[in-house]
Amino acid sequence: MASFLMDDGTMIDTARATQVWHNTPDEDGIPPTCTHLYRHATGTYYLAPVVNEFAHETAQWLSRYQAAVWLRRKGYTLPTDLADWDKAMEH
Repeated sequence: MASFLMDDGTMIDTARATQVWHNTPDEDGIPPTCTHLYRHATGTYYLAPVVNEFAHETAQWLSRYQAAVWLRRKGYTLPTDLADWDKAMEH
């Protein structure tokens, strides 16, 4: 697992994630960047890179809407806490 310092000064640890979604190719077949979407134990969402021992990368907070869009683009079913966004994206 990895830890990241967010731009707001929060330290985030991927070990505390309650769920992880792995990046998949986009609909147009473009290979994925090496990032995963995490849902933190607090219910917030963030994108974090897959890191190696030499990486010093940062993670990015996502709004609930941004997380829902990312999940739908990657072909995932939305989790219960984001289900309302499914209806909003249909319009």
